[in-house]
Amino acid sequence: MITRLAWIQLLRAIAALLVLIAHLGVIEAKYAIDPILSDWLSAGFAGVDLFFVISGFIMARLADDAARGPAVARTFILARAGRIYPLYWAVTAVITAMWLVRPDMVFASNATPDLVRSFLLLPADTPPILAVGWTLVHEMYFYVIFALLLLLPKRALLPALLIWGAFVVGGQIALIGAASPEARVVFHPLTFEFIAGALAGFGYPRYASKWGNLALALGISGMVMALGAVIATGLWSDSAFWTGSWLRPTIFAAPGALLVFGLAARDAIGRGAPPFLVHLGDQSYALYLTHVLSLSAMGRVWQAIAQFASPVDNVISLAALVLVAYLGAEVAFRLVDKPIHHVVRAFTKGLPKGLSSAAPRGI
Repeated sequence: MITRLAWIQLLRAIAALLVLIAHLGVIEAKYAIDPILSDWLSAGFAGVDLFFVISGFIMARLADDAARGPAVARTFILARAGRIYPLYWAVTAVITAMWLVRPDMVFASNATPDLVRSFLLLPADTPPILAVGWTLVHEMYFYVIFALLLLLPKRALLPALLIWGAFVVGGQIALIGAASPEARVVFHPLTFEFIAGALAGFGYPRYASKWGNLALALGISGMVMALGAVIATGLWSDSAFWTGSWLRPTIFAAPGALLVFGLAARDAIGRGAPPFLVHLGDQSYALYLTHVLSLSAMGRVWQAIAQFASPVDNVISLAALVLVAYLGAEVAFRLVDKPIHHVVRAFTKGLPKGLSSAAPRGI
């Protein structure tokens, strides 16, 4: 039975911080008089890759432990929707209200967002009005697939996962991956990061105690090398690499899966993770959804009060931006995300005990 994976929560905190750092560089370049952060910090968008691998791992563990049948599948998808949508809707509502009054202040490159599809996290020709929501479109698709897997016997889970991967490859070979917004999600290369995490999840019960430490060492070194390669080759500035390239999961999927497997193994042997960092992992979904809004608001304040170009001014201002981002996330977590977490437990009665605390809180 799956239990709370504290070290995975710690990794989720790191993933959220990486994404925040990437956006911090964007905000500084936009509002500072004299930016000091390097452009290659956009490599922090690899935090999204870690989120996808983590989700695959957790979903595999849940699918392996859960009972089977339509009622369980329905319970599962309702629970996942209940964890993703409420906070996402709250933040999206704020963004939408701002867009109606000052559209130039909200995701200016997306002048005509599809509001209905944005709120429902459905594939669309334009990104969601809350820009980071594009990852949640993929997450909801992943959850639908795993709900369907709960209709299959346990022995069919691994073959079904491999068939899913072959289906994605086949769609790309047949050049139908860009045929529609839905096809772009179904056949997107990032699906393989989710599948890689799921494969690690299926292997976890058998191999965690024996190979956990090695997997952790390989995962850490592999992720460092992957990030180093992205920075050294200039891929951090290649929008095609981040949006639809097969190279992205090729670089990040394997080390990410090893890292998740190795960290989960520490929970299996009773190695406790630092409580404060675990809390930041619990808060990571709120941080992911709110940090761009917090950083943008503080960036405008920074622009308004900056009087001179100085590295000291930048350091103080950047520290203030990060602090406000985490404080805003904490408010969202305590007022919306955490209360919803308790409500959603009512939907998890048909699944193994511990689901609501072990399952990810979103991306």
